[in-house]
Amino acid sequence: MPGVSSPQESNIADDTRNDLLEPAHQEEFLPDDSPTSYIGDQRGPRYSVYDLCHPGTPQDAQPPAAPRLPKTEAHKPHELELIRANGGFVTLPKDVPDEVIRCYFRHVHFLIPVLNAKEFLDEYYYNGFTNINPLLMWSMCLASANFLGEETLRKTGFSSRKAMKEAMYTRAKCLYDLDCGTDKLVLIQCVLLLTFWYTDPQDHTGAWYWVGIAISLAQSIGFHRDPEFTHNVIPIESRALISRIWWSCVIRDRWLSLAKGRPMRIHDEDCDVPMPCAEDIFHELHAIDPEIRNAFIPNQSDLLAETWIGLMKTSFHLGQILRIYYRVRGPRPSTQEIENIASDLHKAEQRELPQATTDDLVLIHKYHLDLFYQSTVVVLYRPYVLNADDDPALEDNVSWRETAKKRARAAASATNMTLENIIQLNVLNVVKPMINSRTEAKRLPYTPPRNSENTTPSTSRSNGYEPAGLKAISATWSNEGDISLDAIDQLLNPDFALRDDNYDALFSGFGLDGLGENQPFPGVQNETHPEEVHPPFPQDFPVPYLPVEKGWQCQSTGCDYLCVSKKRMETHWPAEHGRKGKPSLDWSSTLVQTFFRGNMLKYFSKDSRSRSATFQITPAKVSEPIVSTTLDEMISQSELQYVGKIQQKYSLDSVDCWILSQYLASTYKSFANDDETEHIWKDIVPAFAYSNKFLLHGLLACTAQYMIHMNFPQRQELILRACSHQDYALPAFREAIDNPTNDNCDAIMTYSYLLVVYTFATSSATSSDSLLFVANCANCPDKNSIVPLWLIFLRDGCVMLCDVWDMLENGPLAALTAAWESDTYDGNDIPYWAHFSNIAREGSSWSKDEVRIYGDASLLLARCFATMDQQKNDSWVSTWKILGLWPMRVESEFMTFLYDRHPGALILLAYYCIILKKMERYWYFEGGAVKLMLSILSVLEERWHHFIREPINLILGKTSLA
Repeated sequence: MPGVSSPQESNIADDTRNDLLEPAHQEEFLPDDSPTSYIGDQRGPRYSVYDLCHPGTPQDAQPPAAPRLPKTEAHKPHELELIRANGGFVTLPKDVPDEVIRCYFRHVHFLIPVLNAKEFLDEYYYNGFTNINPLLMWSMCLASANFLGEETLRKTGFSSRKAMKEAMYTRAKCLYDLDCGTDKLVLIQCVLLLTFWYTDPQDHTGAWYWVGIAISLAQSIGFHRDPEFTHNVIPIESRALISRIWWSCVIRDRWLSLAKGRPMRIHDEDCDVPMPCAEDIFHELHAIDPEIRNAFIPNQSDLLAETWIGLMKTSFHLGQILRIYYRVRGPRPSTQEIENIASDLHKAEQRELPQATTDDLVLIHKYHLDLFYQSTVVVLYRPYVLNADDDPALEDNVSWRETAKKRARAAASATNMTLENIIQLNVLNVVKPMINSRTEAKRLPYTPPRNSENTTPSTSRSNGYEPAGLKAISATWSNEGDISLDAIDQLLNPDFALRDDNYDALFSGFGLDGLGENQPFPGVQNETHPEEVHPPFPQDFPVPYLPVEKGWQCQSTGCDYLCVSKKRMETHWPAEHGRKGKPSLDWSSTLVQTFFRGNMLKYFSKDSRSRSATFQITPAKVSEPIVSTTLDEMISQSELQYVGKIQQKYSLDSVDCWILSQYLASTYKSFANDDETEHIWKDIVPAFAYSNKFLLHGLLACTAQYMIHMNFPQRQELILRACSHQDYALPAFREAIDNPTNDNCDAIMTYSYLLVVYTFATSSATSSDSLLFVANCANCPDKNSIVPLWLIFLRDGCVMLCDVWDMLENGPLAALTAAWESDTYDGNDIPYWAHFSNIAREGSSWSKDEVRIYGDASLLLARCFATMDQQKNDSWVSTWKILGLWPMRVESEFMTFLYDRHPGALILLAYYCIILKKMERYWYFEGGAVKLMLSILSVLEERWHHFIREPINLILGKTSLA
């Protein structure tokens, strides 16, 4: 071990000091006219001159030059005094250098592996810093200072971490400014390590400055080109290191470009150096003498190397994303391009993340990678969440925008989980500088995608929100003026993905695949309380973009223990079951996932939900009890027995039992419009739900939505339950439609009503520009499925259920079935008919078919108004009859008109809003007529607006067209 025993005020070793004083009389290293220097590519004249001067001898045929020392020039006396004044000749106290180097290889090297670990440690182990470039030494000390323990920090004699970093930076910066011929490779290593320096946005020598220098130097000596195919002679043994250095530049460039809102300096099309692989790092580390390796290199270094490879590939995809979204000129990316990047990004994450481990250091680096992977996913989908209205191709693509929003929110939620793991591991002081080393900005500027003129305005805005989830981090670094909350922090607020009211506001200020189409789990769980996180339903496993690991499942009855280590399972059996377990008999292999690590480790598998289901109706044990009252206080004894039977039959947990009890206690009334239908929903429907699982899930989904509407405090859990139950019910409903029988026809009929309720209840959050009765144009360009499923069933239900229709008409659901056969007024007193006819005459450019289709639909709508006028009893008005009067009866050709935004169809739909307004008395359609009218106005040409003045005034108010 090197022993550095000089006091803090002493000079560095004489021979190191002499390197600064005396010129080295050696041959110049890679002069511009040397055949072994990088002469540039074919765009420059030097390439052609070389070919003229060396005909028949391409530069890559030249033998590698023997290693030579760089030329140095003597420092002038005043330069030496400046170096001395800035502490450049000072050494670290005894025992500190070893701790600094050990910390460097523990926390820095696998973030930015720019050193040849074997060469450096061989030199340091036997000679200390004597023969190591002082600029490199102080740069390494600066990077390590972020991670040093408190005891080591105290030994250095500095009053704080900030003071130590300032001293290390001042010394390195002084040596850099007065540099005299340092090898460019060493210079690049040093300036990359100086990117760990950050003070404030006004300091022009921050990470952006140093990365720019590193990239410029690297390109000047050809590090960006593949030495196999270019005029660049690099010794084979150095190529792995140079590849790592270049890709470290790429990683820094990508994240700083994102954080600063500035163009990337490195473009993929200008570079062809291959990506390094983890094996290159393995071989270098394993070549180190075991004694030295054990002293300085951490255990499981192979896994740490894999995390850096994963970060490199994530950063590569980030560069692709930044290029297609934020270049000033160029075509907009297609959704297929986005999906391709998402797929590649997901594959890289699945391939590169290390396997399960309990080693804290590996977990630290894994969490670091998780943070940047999830941030990249958010970057990928951010423009589609915030700026889709600027893109005509996406204007009506609600499905794509919703998918993008779900995936972005899932990524944000996954970041919450990672932060929770970091807190549990108690390594905030380590992870924070790892983040700041890549993105130094306090807040990432908001940079909108290109507008229609292919320009990107320089825009910045802040949401003024201080993430509560990082208060612990802020406290940890409260005395460090050089550390500030950066852009990534905005994702780390525990409420970020859980609260709809702050989600969009937070997203708009954040410049940054995740979740499947119908996957709600990560986005709505309360990750800060693991006991509240429920495993997914079997059909939702595996949760997308959450690592899948090979694990073991205990087969003992009633035991739901899961783990990823066979040794842990072998320990579990004698501890929990009193005997040694037998493989294959007492436990079996399975695939597992987890939202948590550290002390909160909790795995789930495909059948976790069924295995964890309780068989007693008991309140869930959570911080804010889901079940706030006993069930026997909510429902009668007979209903309680019904809940118990259903629980045992379908393995419902206590939360679902509570939701079902809420349905029996009150929710059923919200589906009824008179005494007869109230009896159906209260007494008859539950019996059908007992025999038909898809109907049970439909009831639970709609009841959960009702409870959300009624502002139950357990919003996140209820959102989760509603989405999960609906995702379970819908496929089974489709299958039942294809095979209606006497046993399931009543359940099919009932679920069709619930499908309408669920669709309307969730439409306000998912389709702000929907025309309600047809899909948006971008979702189905072939026009084969322009009508949503719920309306398809209402329009064609009689045909689908023709074999069992008589049974339905004469069965217990006769009152519901009758909605399909409501009669309309057939007299001559038809309001609006004259007005509708005048509109047709205004459409002089309409074809005969258009006039005919419009005429049939307008006459039917006019008769609907007459029918409504004839009904004096409010109980007659129900959702089903209102829908049955017009959208269930108009021709399919009219639906195509509406899909195409034909002005005649839009005008009739605007008048139908007057009838729909009567449905707003039901909780699931509150505000529906207003929303639909606004959607119509957004797509109907202004010259037609005067024809719909009456519905506008009735729905939006008399000043709406003012």
